[in-house]
Amino acid sequence: MVKQMLLGYYPLEHKVNIISSAGLADQEIDTVELCALERSGRFDRLTCIYVPPNQEFFPAKDIQTLLGLLRHLRSPQGCPGDKEQTSASLVCHALEERYEVADAIAEGDGYKICEELGDLLLQIVFHCQIAAEQGQFDFGDVVQAITSKLIRRHPHVSGDKNAHTPEEVSSLWAEIKEQEPML
Repeated sequence: MVKQMLLGYYPLEHKVNIISSAGLADQEIDTVELCALERSGRFDRLTCIYVPPNQEFFPAKDIQTLLGLLRHLRSPQGCPGDKEQTSASLVCHALEERYEVADAIAEGDGYKICEELGDLLLQIVFHCQIAAEQGQFDFGDVVQAITSKLIRRHPHVSGDKNAHTPEEVSSLWAEIKEQEPML
């Protein structure tokens, strides 16, 4: 189970350290590839696994890898083309990706929808990285803002309001939106 979780963040050949009898005189440290973790020996309450940080980027399912990759691409050692981008220069790309998502949904092709949503997410993360560099906000702030909005606009789920039909939900949503201050 631990191996499967780690494979969501690290490649199969990533080296990990298994520490047996941790803290005792007979402590042993073995280094194995993640793919061989379960074959590496006995695990008990005195066994620890140390996973060194990954120094390379690889496709992963966690948002932190994508955020780290964008930080790197915009860093002095990164990509010259990505470093010169601004929010203004990216607007046309964000609009284009929005339409490509809509087209993929209309086609009903799950793979294409996934790919286009990834392209749209890249635009969001790119804008967040630029804003973070300027001290405005970061990706976490965007996630917190939308989470707060969803909670606020769903009092029929987690609050004291009632809405039993989609029409009642839409009406409640519009009422709440109307009361929110303009930012």
